[in-house]
Amino acid sequence: MSSSTTTVQFGALSFLARHPGASQQDLSEAMDLDRSTVADIVVRLERQRHIQRERDPHDRRRNRLMLTDLGQEVLTQLTPLVIAEENALAGGLTEAERDQLRTLLKKLLTHSWAIREMTHADCEA
Repeated sequence: MSSSTTTVQFGALSFLARHPGASQQDLSEAMDLDRSTVADIVVRLERQRHIQRERDPHDRRRNRLMLTDLGQEVLTQLTPLVIAEENALAGGLTEAERDQLRTLLKKLLTHSWAIREMTHADCEA
């Protein structure tokens, strides 16, 4: 990753490249991050001029997030580096093992989310 773009910011840029005009809520759900964390990511990416917000013409309460030309350029530059890093980390795995790893990691994330929700519910009780 570059010194000015974090892995989380790269993930946000990647999502927005695939889903132009997504809302902050869409980004929050896709990245499994809370709204305040996503708001901070959006502010930072906007300051870096990697994204821009525009009002949704159909729902004035909603902001649409769009990559800027600079954001697309950064994403284009970083993507090969991220792929190379991923290949270096998982280079010893077959494609089937990589699929299995992704499945297991998703399962762990889902489980950790459930624990976090239960803990949060216990704190509110």
